[in-house]
Amino acid sequence: MKRPSAVNILKEAEAAGWDAYENHTPTPMNVVQHSNPLDDNSPVVQSWHVSEGACGFAWITVPGNTWFIRELKKFGKASADINCWDSDVVFKPAYRGGYQYWVGGGQSIERKEAFARAFSDVLSKYDIKNYTGSRLD
Repeated sequence: MKRPSAVNILKEAEAAGWDAYENHTPTPMNVVQHSNPLDDNSPVVQSWHVSEGACGFAWITVPGNTWFIRELKKFGKASADINCWDSDVVFKPAYRGGYQYWVGGGQSIERKEAFARAFSDVLSKYDIKNYTGSRLD
């Protein structure tokens, strides 16, 4: 069986990612401001409901010397230039090696992690080594 092109795999992964992003319901949180920021027992001065939960970042990392990244470079979807601002480029060099796809969208870390997992699952289906990461903002 012939594998799809890297660009078609990327499109499938992004579609799966956005589907997961849109269908995930983040855990909401309340953020409060105390009169004394160093004393959690001081009176609450102001409170905010954050329906999208915690803010953060998520990404997918793929090893750099793979057929997948080489093919994406040919089609302008990956760049060896970390400072490339071309909107078509979605994979850029990762600090610790390989290439990373940073999840866009809003600020919800839970939605971004759902995107990254779904994206990763598609890559894994085609035996493309990858891993996901995330961090709170």
